[in-house]
Amino acid sequence: MSNFSDNVRTKEFKLILSSEQERVLEDWMLVCKWVWNRSLGLIEEFNEWNPYDKISKSNVPATPLQRYDRKLKQWVRIEIPDWKMGIERVEKKRGFIHPVAIDENSPVIDSLDSKKSVLYGFLKMFGHQHHKDRIVTYLIRGEERKVNFTDCPAKFIQGVAHELSKAWEGFLAGRHSRPRFKTAKDKVMTLIHYNAKDLGVKDGKINIPKLGYIEVIGLDKRWYGCDFNPMKICKKASGWYMQLTASVPVKQAKKTGLCCGIDPGHQFVMALDNGHTIEAAQPLKRGLKRLRKMQQQLSRKYRMNGGKTKNWEKLNNKIAKLHEKIARHRRSFNHWHSTNLINWFDVIFVEDYKPANVYRKAKAKAKLDTDGAPMVAANGTAIYEKNNQKRKRGSNRTGNDVAIGQAIDLLETKGKEHGKLVIRVDNWGTTLCCAKCGHQEKKKLSQRTHKCSNCGYTVARDVNSGQNIKLKGLAQMAINQGVELSDNFWYKFLIDKNSATPSGSKKATKKKPKKSDTVIIPDDLFKNGVHEFLIGETAKTRAIINEMSLGNFDRNA
Repeated sequence: MSNFSDNVRTKEFKLILSSEQERVLEDWMLVCKWVWNRSLGLIEEFNEWNPYDKISKSNVPATPLQRYDRKLKQWVRIEIPDWKMGIERVEKKRGFIHPVAIDENSPVIDSLDSKKSVLYGFLKMFGHQHHKDRIVTYLIRGEERKVNFTDCPAKFIQGVAHELSKAWEGFLAGRHSRPRFKTAKDKVMTLIHYNAKDLGVKDGKINIPKLGYIEVIGLDKRWYGCDFNPMKICKKASGWYMQLTASVPVKQAKKTGLCCGIDPGHQFVMALDNGHTIEAAQPLKRGLKRLRKMQQQLSRKYRMNGGKTKNWEKLNNKIAKLHEKIARHRRSFNHWHSTNLINWFDVIFVEDYKPANVYRKAKAKAKLDTDGAPMVAANGTAIYEKNNQKRKRGSNRTGNDVAIGQAIDLLETKGKEHGKLVIRVDNWGTTLCCAKCGHQEKKKLSQRTHKCSNCGYTVARDVNSGQNIKLKGLAQMAINQGVELSDNFWYKFLIDKNSATPSGSKKATKKKPKKSDTVIIPDDLFKNGVHEFLIGETAKTRAIINEMSLGNFDRNA
């Protein structure tokens, strides 16, 4: 079997551009911004004039008779254009929709349910032949900038259509929110070329359409020497960059036969079951003092000069560079440790961490009087009780600085590339339970040491959670594989929990399958089979816990 596997890799290179080339790229981004807004407007118009019919399961040509005017705060009647009055109006009982003719609509979009119909409609409409005389006008820094539509290469315009169709498809699938229009403050910072295989590469330079050969720093040394597709040109605070993506052979990490459980957190990014901990880098915390001082200076410059000046723009760019440096530091830290963990272990159990639940804003609770009615201030505003939102804001900032979700995503991506298992485990009970005896005991957040009142097992709180995550993950895998683990209290707990819920009950039917329940185990991952691996790792974890309880365990051994 080959030690190499084809994986998608993206590398970023810095570009060396003249001031004229930078201005040309900025003009192209303005054109792409206009294409995005125009395309999204056509999609919104299609939704307005073609509502979805549940009976026929298709989009029906129609238009609302009324719409809600936010300024007037009332429903107003829509005036239908003459070119849309091909069919006689027939009002429904509720008076909201009626069929109309839309043959004059362009581009012709059959449906918004499939990516193909939306994309090809846009590719046809935004061709250069239909916009030869179009001039895109924008107001930048108080100056009016005019750009010819045909100056922007067609491939970059097609890239915008691709991205919008992907965004709309993701919205329909429920993966993210609805695409938004780009306002005057929003900027298109990326140019995408989806047919980059035809671009010429010569002496560390890449030929960009209508721009010529551009010098790319480190292209000869760092690139793999194969074709790339797509190609992206990005504008950042520190300069212009090019991102190249290609499928390249990557040497897989060696199989070690080891397993670990990881508990992510704020104090330690990852705490392993064997006692090893990785302290958080927190690059934002290190640069926070400098960042605050620069932001105060920025605010003072705006106030004193009555608006934005060149000095304000220079300082604003410095702040953006600092933010970019912090983000690069954080991602580099997570890349380093995720690579080491994948090289060390074949199976990694990690807490099913959900940032949206952790960083949720504290709910406001109205203060009640003696009669149970909400209290109101003299000016008519409601009075609320303290909900510790200010304290939680600091915790949320620390969590965003640590970027636990990013670290877990990198672990999962690299695990797939190297043929190793990264399994998410439900976090219920991993903090409450003692990893040695299974006794449940509540702890305050300030209590960083686990000391069991039942068996006296004393260890770091996060390490105890990591041990519970590993034992629970092994128990779940054993249940799925039909292996019995007698020396694992989590195995008994999950068996009792599954048997307590009848298969025909509503709870059982509504419960969604977890990622750990649908794990596909590679055939060559375990030398002696899954059965021996589960029993051996459970015994090894119990031995580590017993050694830690005696106080003579060396975590560096």
